[in-house]
Formats: sequence, structure tokens, C-alpha cells
Amino acid sequence: QIKKEFRPMLAKIARELHNETARIVVVGHTDNQRIKFSARFKSNWHLSMARAEDVANILNFHGSFGERIRFEGMAEKNPIAPNNTKANRALNRRIDIHIR
Repeated sequence: QIKKEFRPMLAKIARELHNETARIVVVGHTDNQRIKFSARFKSNWHLSMARAEDVANILNFHGSFGERIRFEGMAEKNPIAPNNTKANRALNRRIDIHIR
């Protein structure tokens, strides 16, 4: 679930990018902790894909990007911090938006 406080920021990003011709890639990430039980997500990869897809859908709703936007999941493959503390693992659970 996208936190409500982030939705206005995503809408603003979509408005800013609406008239651009660049391609947009939304990339989902997770920490390295295995999912213990989830009826919805079989793995961190599935979770990272769902995160990216949710954000891409919100951006597309506000910006109508059509074919210019795509999403992908990286799971735990590209951490920005070591996964050795709760705080660092939280940093690795993120979305990146690439504009190409």
C-alpha cells in the first residue's frame, strides 16, 4: 500500500512529467529478509514488482503516460544500505523513478 502522505507527491511528479517525452521506469526494491508468509507475495521479487506497479499506476492515473511508463522489480538485488539493521532495511524498501 502506498502511504497516503506520498500520493500528493506522486501526483505532482506525474504533472511535472506529463508534457515530457522521456520514458519512465519505476523500479521496486525490498530488503533482504525473506517473506515468511504472504498469500499475496510469493517472494521479495513479487513484492518489489507490486510496489513498482502501484506507483506506476498512480503516476499513470495523474499523467496518462501510456506506453512511456513501465515498471520492474529488483527485490533485494540493489540495496542502498547494508541490511544489518532495521533502519537500513527500511531504506532498502523503496521505489526509484528513472526518467530516460
